[in-house]
Amino acid sequence: GFKDWFDKLVRAPLLFIDDLGKGRFTDAVESHFFGLIDERTERGRPLIVTTNSTGGALASRMSSDRGEPIVRRLRDY
Repeated sequence: GFKDWFDKLVRAPLLFIDDLGKGRFTDAVESHFFGLIDERTERGRPLIVTTNSTGGALASRMSSDRGEPIVRRLRDY
């Protein structure tokens, strides 16, 4: 199920996410993405993300409580 798939994403030696921000950020998608970023950074797992948006544009498309923290973690990590 979803938990198994999510755990595989967290444990992958390298995770590449292409075109972040191209799709719609529903509350569920945003919440799971936040969890994924949080888990990978805590475990020191590499993450490569591409986007055509600026950090501010990405954050503005997300909720106010998660948008900035997600962008900040992506920038810092």
